[in-house]
Amino acid sequence: NAVAERSPELFAPYISAMILYLKTPGLHDAVIRNTMRILQFQPLPEALHGELINLGFEYLENPKVPVAIKVFTMRTLLPLIRMYPELMEEFRHLVSHPIPWQTSGYQSCAKKLLKEIDKGR
Repeated sequence: NAVAERSPELFAPYISAMILYLKTPGLHDAVIRNTMRILQFQPLPEALHGELINLGFEYLENPKVPVAIKVFTMRTLLPLIRMYPELMEEFRHLVSHPIPWQTSGYQSCAKKLLKEIDKGR
């Protein structure tokens, strides 16, 4: 993951395949978590924004999705959501709605993201 942060261009040829792979039924949580972790550092092609936003919203809505996946998903989606302000309120709701019932790690990340969203208004 340090490689993804320092040298995102190494992953550029694989972004489309990575997002497509996330749609694989029965995919292990570790694969989803690490893929979302990598995607947060990548410049994402516009053609894939809708697909990734839809997948991300599914992860955030699903109470069975582990917290780590949700946290990396929130971080990955925020720059995309800023490009599509019409989705901001839905994103805000998905991030903030489960805060009281989530772990402290989720709460911390969600509160930071909500502050970033509020600064950008």
